[in-house]
Amino acid sequence: MPDDSNTKGWLSSLPNDSVAKTLIVAIGLCLVCSVIVSTTAVALKPLDDIPLYGSVGGGFATTYSWAESTYQREGEEPMDNAVQAGWGVGYYIGVEVAYELGPGRFILEYRYSSIKADLGFENVYGGQYSQQTGDLGGSNILLGYRLNIPW
Repeated sequence: MPDDSNTKGWLSSLPNDSVAKTLIVAIGLCLVCSVIVSTTAVALKPLDDIPLYGSVGGGFATTYSWAESTYQREGEEPMDNAVQAGWGVGYYIGVEVAYELGPGRFILEYRYSSIKADLGFENVYGGQYSQQTGDLGGSNILLGYRLNIPW
């Protein structure tokens, strides 16, 4: 029975730090990757006909929050329609994907906003309830149809 422990291929017999072995491995890796990228591009070619659009955006945002609630202090009658309202400022970032259909687009958007507002609560608690601003921000997903009106 022959001893296989000393049998090596011509590539593995080259030292690891040789220029020839480095070039052979690099060229081989490039060929394999180019085949993968080309196959993926050909497989995804039919998706080019779908009118999809994407965008990433962000900016500053302002919001006005208003809410009515019922509040009852201990031992007192309930206070109906207690209003808490206030302006908030912050920023938002979003990613949007749209599908062109008719005179507009169906839109799916993920948006994160960081908006802080002081709602006050003066009418409910008889004075300033908290000196800290409230966080009205967070993550949300929007789904809708945007009508494009030419001006």
